[in-house]
Amino acid sequence: MKDQLSLNRIQELSKKVLDKTISEEELIELDQWYSSYNDNEVTELSEQELQDLGRKLYTIIKEKNNPPKQINFIRIISSCAAVLAMLIIGYWVYLSFNNGNEHAHVENKQAVIKDAKGNEHTFDDLQVGEQRQVGDLVYTKEKDGSIVFLEGNTNQSNNEVSTVITPKGGEYKIHLPDGTMVWMNADSKLEFNVAFSKHQRYVKLQGEAYFEVKHLHNKPFIVETPNEKIKVLGTKFNVYAYRSGQKSITSLTEGSVQVAPVRREERGIVLAPGQQSVRSGNNVRVQDFDVNEVLAWKNGEFMFNQARLEDVTEALSRWYDVEFEFADAELRSVEIWGTLSKSEKLEENLLALQKTQSAKFEIKGRRVMVIK
Repeated sequence: MKDQLSLNRIQELSKKVLDKTISEEELIELDQWYSSYNDNEVTELSEQELQDLGRKLYTIIKEKNNPPKQINFIRIISSCAAVLAMLIIGYWVYLSFNNGNEHAHVENKQAVIKDAKGNEHTFDDLQVGEQRQVGDLVYTKEKDGSIVFLEGNTNQSNNEVSTVITPKGGEYKIHLPDGTMVWMNADSKLEFNVAFSKHQRYVKLQGEAYFEVKHLHNKPFIVETPNEKIKVLGTKFNVYAYRSGQKSITSLTEGSVQVAPVRREERGIVLAPGQQSVRSGNNVRVQDFDVNEVLAWKNGEFMFNQARLEDVTEALSRWYDVEFEFADAELRSVEIWGTLSKSEKLEENLLALQKTQSAKFEIKGRRVMVIK
């Protein structure tokens, strides 16, 4: 049998792996192709063909419906042949031999609210239905664990500001006093006025959050990030605006929003559902987006579609509260496709990434070295 397989044959075998219909003989055939591959040898598959195949496989995986709930799928795709083969074979082995044991990520749920004096109050010891008060702001806990904020006896001149903070490794859902729901990602901060509904509805965000804004006639809802102001009436959208990042991304799923720079007089960009604005410095572009990818964090996953390895490690850093260091700057721009479960331990997800042969990882306490 030839050491190298044709592109069509690899695609055929790959789909059989993903459909769990591959025979033992076919799996051996694919394994022999992987074993015989050498990055320095000429192969029948060009680099472009391998990239195309990787993207096709990623699409096939992503479009699979109703996966078994007892299996945490580890799906990572990179663009070289050895990476691709390892993904295919490793995926089959994982499906065949995983016994259903899950290594859950222990979430740090100690989200806090900080009052105007800088005092922090945790939500975790609050009982369902119990009410507490911070300054003039009253809050209670729902059965699903979310926090509902209620305006107390406030007047319109009350400028007291409260801040909700989610730490690294934590997420929280809150209801603002006007009924707007906000899902906050890890390492995020949301500021709002205590007399929220009596003022223009205005919040400041640093980090990432998904908003379902309640429509109130003649009362626009404004989200200010370090770089932008987002103005809406009633809509659903995701905002990515970490201070450490170079990009601000607003992704609209329903309704309409206007996005403008925060420090310059400039006409804002109006987005339609399915569009996102991506701002980097003074440059901004509008593009379509995959809602499953953008909201993966909210649904318990990391999803990467041609993401730079540096961006991948930043997401892992916020969730697992570790710091990544790159031994080689070139590794930062390595492209990654795939999905990881947020319920897995850091070690398991790093192992999945390492199987792509894009990089290796060495864990030293709370520091992770990224090496070739």
